Amino acid sequence: MKQYSSTQTTSNKVPSINIPETNLRIYGLSHWRAFIGSLRRLAALPLESLTILAVIGIALALPAGLFVLLQNLQKVSLAWDQETKISLFLKTEVNEAQALQLTQRLSQTNTIAAVNYVPPAEGLAKLSKQAGFTQALGQFQDNPLPGLIEIIPNKSMQTPEALGQLVSQLQKMPEVDVAQFDMAWVKRLHSLLKLSKKTAYALAIFFASAVFLIIGNTIHLAIQNQRREIEVIKLVGGTYAFIRRPFLYRGMLYGFLGAIFAALFIGIGLLWLSDTVNELAAEYNSTYSLAGLGLGNLFLLLLSGAILGLGGAWLAVNHYLKLAD
Repeated sequence: MKQYSSTQTTSNKVPSINIPETNLRIYGLSHWRAFIGSLRRLAALPLESLTILAVIGIALALPAGLFVLLQNLQKVSLAWDQETKISLFLKTEVNEAQALQLTQRLSQTNTIAAVNYVPPAEGLAKLSKQAGFTQALGQFQDNPLPGLIEIIPNKSMQTPEALGQLVSQLQKMPEVDVAQFDMAWVKRLHSLLKLSKKTAYALAIFFASAVFLIIGNTIHLAIQNQRREIEVIKLVGGTYAFIRRPFLYRGMLYGFLGAIFAALFIGIGLLWLSDTVNELAAEYNSTYSLAGLGLGNLFLLLLSGAILGLGGAWLAVNHYLKLAD
């Protein structure tokens, strides 16, 4: 009998499979390296980087700070508008019952927020308490004051045009003798706010262009300093995208970090003004305090800085690459 021996070879090792990196991972890794490299280059020259960031921060802080002040002025203007009153002096033949009926009708109007009727006797009592009117009113045997209706317009009626139309409508009522409202200061206030807004937009465009050029010139100098390095990269087959990427990140970092400096400058300025504003508000029995940037405006400032930096760097790098061809 023949004996057959079979040998079985078993292996506990699992064959290794080399999975190549995907294009997306390689693309993300190259961007990450470019970003880290840009940070290191900024950190390698701290004094130069801080100087550039401070200049960018000042350029961004001026228009952004003006916008913050305008927002605070608009809040003050809104508070003043809510205290604006239209005075309706009623005709002498209008009795108190008719005045109350008119008050009731006006309170149901959607353009009016609040209505208050002041009888002639109450108006006389208030007027007699003011200095200089006591002796003058004492010469009258009867009350010379008519009935008065005080009206606070709705928030939707706070523009000079809307208020003018409302006063004209109230003046045409048969019970009303005179509808009085000082439109001059309202027009001046709104004109001042419009002028300030246009000035802020003009400054924003001017200083944004300055930041764009500052970052572009900074990146241009950086390209000149790394000229030999760029030539070596081109000789070994580096693409224009590979050459462009670290400079774009550096420009974006300049703009983003400069916007952070701008936010700090604005915060310091508002903190410096807060005590004076609080003292002024106390003189008018108000608790108003300055409002800061807020999260929305801060995000917009950081985004604007990053976009300006990216745009300036893109312009500088593309200009160099075109000349190098």
